[in-house]
Amino acid sequence: MALNSVSAGGVANAADLNQYKEALEGSRDFPAKLVAASGTDFFVQLANTGGGTFFKVQNSSSTVGLSVDSNGVVSPTNLQVPTAATPADTIAGRLAYDSTNNVLVYGNGTVVTRIADGASTKATALPSILTENNNATTFTTIWTEALEASATYLVDMVIIYLSGTTPDIKFEWDIGNVTGCTIEWGQTGSSAINGAAPSGGAAITTYNSMHDQSQTMVLAGQGTGADNKVVVPMVATVHNSTTAGNLLFKFSQNVADVSNTQVLVGSSIKITRDV
Repeated sequence: MALNSVSAGGVANAADLNQYKEALEGSRDFPAKLVAASGTDFFVQLANTGGGTFFKVQNSSSTVGLSVDSNGVVSPTNLQVPTAATPADTIAGRLAYDSTNNVLVYGNGTVVTRIADGASTKATALPSILTENNNATTFTTIWTEALEASATYLVDMVIIYLSGTTPDIKFEWDIGNVTGCTIEWGQTGSSAINGAAPSGGAAITTYNSMHDQSQTMVLAGQGTGADNKVVVPMVATVHNSTTAGNLLFKFSQNVADVSNTQVLVGSSIKITRDV
């Protein structure tokens, strides 16, 4: 007969205990349930120290998915945090995966915050020289950046250019793939290198004007010699609308000229999604 309970002084037959022995040894299917008394902790303690022995959890194929050594180091083979389209758990340190934006998030005790990683911040250095010659109508792409829908980005750029005084150099954002995108941007270097006002009028050399997404920025070339390279920092705030897609930053000569106008190695861009 099955063993239901044993009272003080009662006798348990060996045959009745075997089912429990077999369950502990893994030779009998048995729905094991270990419960601590209400209000108390449940402990699993390994006898030795030094990390040499392990408490292991296996799947039905006897593959270890979780182990804890006797120093308490947890080693998951696969760690999966909860997934939600809109994670809302603000408990400090609580991790989740935001399936809508494909990023990890965590609670900081007040709000849910994105983890700033490759999905949120991207830095790119220009790998090779880009050259325009005798061309003021078409633009060459310097960088292509993927934007999420309904997202805001902060952009920091350093542009190193070399151009003659006749062609100068101009820059623009191509927002053709991200309908409804708006941008506030400008250069934060010397105002003396401004080649034209954002509206296309005379150069403003006493201050740097803010440009929008429809305007080009014209900067003055200083010559084509080795010492005529110009370093100029630029900043932008990009507000993307409901269309995800690629945003392009481009350059060209402002006046077509047979001399080279170049964007040089050392130029870089860092774009961060506003979390």
